[in-house]
Amino acid sequence: MEGGPPRHNTTRPTYPPLPSSYNLSSEPLLPYDVEGVSLTRELCTVIEETPEYIFRLQSFVAAQDALRQVGYVLEPLSNESLEGKKRCQGCGNQMSKILREEMRRLSKSKRITAGNDVKNRTSSSEKSHSPEKRNPPQEEGIGKITGAGIDSDAAKIVPKNTFPCKFHNGRVANKVWTCCEMHVSSKPCTGAQQHHPRLYAPGEIDRLWQFHATPPNSGMSLRRAVAIDCEMGIAASGDSELIRLTLIDYFSSSTLIDSLVYPAVPMQDYQTRFSGVTRRDMEVARRQGRCILGRDNARRAVWQYVGPGTFVVGHSANNDLAALRWIHDVVVDTYLIEGKALAIKKKSEEKGNQGEGGPDHHTMENPVKQRDDKDIGTDGKPAHKGNTVVAASEALEKLSLSPPPLKSIMASEAKQSQLQQGEKKKGPKEPGMLSLKRLSLTRLGREIQTARKKGHDSFEDALAARDLVHWWVVQD
Repeated sequence: MEGGPPRHNTTRPTYPPLPSSYNLSSEPLLPYDVEGVSLTRELCTVIEETPEYIFRLQSFVAAQDALRQVGYVLEPLSNESLEGKKRCQGCGNQMSKILREEMRRLSKSKRITAGNDVKNRTSSSEKSHSPEKRNPPQEEGIGKITGAGIDSDAAKIVPKNTFPCKFHNGRVANKVWTCCEMHVSSKPCTGAQQHHPRLYAPGEIDRLWQFHATPPNSGMSLRRAVAIDCEMGIAASGDSELIRLTLIDYFSSSTLIDSLVYPAVPMQDYQTRFSGVTRRDMEVARRQGRCILGRDNARRAVWQYVGPGTFVVGHSANNDLAALRWIHDVVVDTYLIEGKALAIKKKSEEKGNQGEGGPDHHTMENPVKQRDDKDIGTDGKPAHKGNTVVAASEALEKLSLSPPPLKSIMASEAKQSQLQQGEKKKGPKEPGMLSLKRLSLTRLGREIQTARKKGHDSFEDALAARDLVHWWVVQD
């Protein structure tokens, strides 16, 4: 079978007529627990916007190389990249992912082949210097020979799907695939020898995936800095899709946008346990004209307040900007800041353990305070003179906000998670060291994302990211 039927319905939804009251600048939508939202908004504080504060905030803007390494898109996608966004009509995976996996498989195969060649040469050399040993004869056949015949457990052969492109060619009915009568979560039962991309209408891939840079903005609504957080669901195509957008003014903490975003594509799952958004919430907001229609309109709504020089603050904001298909390079990302601080702290602790005494706790609390030995004068005081802001800026320039060593941090988180699961198997999963939930608790003493199955509140998360950045800015 060359290819296979599409797994998902790719028909675009038909919108009912819009209410006449709908407009982008309507009152921000608060579709969740009103009491919880009001308590969150009581935490809002006003930050004085001064030249010194702006200078400090500027020092936390991540370098473009650092942004690229953690997934930020800083240029419009090329035609080749857009082609890679197409999905296989059989397995449903993106063609770029399929190509990467094939390249990894070939690379692994070459390494194994090279290793076997070395092993064979070594084995041949050893055999030439040692007497020949004969192996006992082995019985042919399937399974293990026993006194009672072939071991029945070993004789059971489970058919393995060896097709490069794997999929189910039936449909789901009562949580069972009609093609193989297996549960909906079962592995694909059939496949094809080659991957074939789905057919897209002219310009459809560009409309779905092209990124757009922040346009010039000199309007009265332009803000100096904003904090952003988005919630995403899963489209029928398998792609992540924007479903809620929150934008707040960094200095006044006033709400600029807090609205559901009605998807322009069919949806498979609203990921309610994470996003807090249900299909009913979305349809009610749509009928009442209290949501933004589509990702493109959401991006335009953001651009009412953001210009090319506006500071955009967020936690792993590459996901938020990707959901909006938005290119912006003046970004203050708390994940990068905290990741670099954690890496510096671990490095200092390792040096401290090798020498006499441990690392200075106060020095490692703030990456702004990190200085090389050459920056310390003979009197033990910093060699930097003049404004302390300049000293902080120079220290941060050395810090450069490059991405943290993700492999080592993820390994530490996995080890910590295993230890926690060993101590207590039941209960909610503990957040990672660089999660917004944990950082908010350790830095701000504030618990967030406590609704569990009700999902996250993007306003709460945006405010927490903003306050984390403020925590770093005001450090001496």
